[in-house]
Amino acid sequence: MNATATTPEQHEHEHHHEHDAHAHNHKRRLGPGLLVLAGLIAPVALVAVLFDANDADHGGYTCPLREATGIPCPACGATRAFFHLANGDMSFLHFNWMWPLMWVLAIGWAVVLVVRGFRGEPLLGSRIRNTWDGMAHWSMKRTVATPFILLAPAWIVALANIHNINAS
Repeated sequence: MNATATTPEQHEHEHHHEHDAHAHNHKRRLGPGLLVLAGLIAPVALVAVLFDANDADHGGYTCPLREATGIPCPACGATRAFFHLANGDMSFLHFNWMWPLMWVLAIGWAVVLVVRGFRGEPLLGSRIRNTWDGMAHWSMKRTVATPFILLAPAWIVALANIHNINAS
């Protein structure tokens, strides 16, 4: 008999181990996307269950930047926007709706991570990996300017809705 030949029972046992390893690897690949998705949805769902949309309109927090300068920060109105959104109240559009929009985009990104994990693809696409690698050559000016550029849309929305934000 050939020394490398296996019995049907041994073959089934080896196949079972391969299946277990594949299932474990599959769970490991899905984990990051599912974790990000849960981390994004859970807080908003918790607000929807525990609070009314108007609860955010009666908070006691004062933004230090707005208190010192009278100018809203890029996040002014975001909490109220999320409270109203979580409760299905479309008046979130009267506050800083840019943050709920970014939240929806982040959920889309998390779904992409889940799909990539399901397919066994790298979680980050080649375009993002190449951009990340290229950031090593960024100048200090780009490093300092990037947060301002990324926050500019939210700040513009806060300024545009300042009358609603100040009303509460």
